[in-house]
Amino acid sequence: MTNSHWAHRSKHWSRSVPPLRYDKVALETLKELVGTKTDKILLLGVTRELATSFPNILAIDFEPNMIKNVWIGDTDTKLAREGNWLTMELESNSLSAIIGDGSINQVAFPHDQKRLLTKILDWLEPGGIFACRMYTRPETPFTRAQLIEQGLRPTINWSAYRRMLCMYLAEQEGQTILNRNITGLFNELFPDRSQMPWTQDELEMIDTYATSKLQSCLPTRTELKQIFPDGVHTEFVDTGNYDFAEYCPILTFKKL
Repeated sequence: MTNSHWAHRSKHWSRSVPPLRYDKVALETLKELVGTKTDKILLLGVTRELATSFPNILAIDFEPNMIKNVWIGDTDTKLAREGNWLTMELESNSLSAIIGDGSINQVAFPHDQKRLLTKILDWLEPGGIFACRMYTRPETPFTRAQLIEQGLRPTINWSAYRRMLCMYLAEQEGQTILNRNITGLFNELFPDRSQMPWTQDELEMIDTYATSKLQSCLPTRTELKQIFPDGVHTEFVDTGNYDFAEYCPILTFKKL
């Protein structure tokens, strides 16, 4: 599934800021949720902040460029492997915690997300913890007028604005969007970029979506609640002090 979007994103990951990455407060919240369940942790993706926060990590990512450019490097207790979360087989009741950052958003709503959450519940040992920051869209949709206003006179950072574009598309097209449509929407809203306040490097990031073969999924919290695994108490934990933190709660549950 290698493509130019992920290749570009992985090379420039260190320049990304929240909401595309954890901030300190959100990271500390996730660590508190995991608590002492740190013996056998599965990381969905290769998020550096999470990989460096726990002693024992198996990280699985479907994109080799992310492993190559973002992963902290294998050690005796931290390993990264390429794999597909939806098809990989892990032993039932074998993991003390499963964590991630936007991981559930990488698979389609509702069936693939429900399938992944069900597999996560199976992999966790009794008492095991799932904690993953989510990208959700607001219950009251953004409008085109708001997109234009924020594009020309932003009060949020570039990472948050790109999330805003995704949220708008998810409202129009359904929860799961094709990433390449982000470029089309942006060009439709702003045929002349010369008056925009963003840097050239930032604007060029929009164009990398044009050739992307990937999708993103941004359900509302209400929609997510419809696919939660049966028999577990699942909750959203609001945390963080960054732009759009209110749309990036940590989804968490404990296996009984």
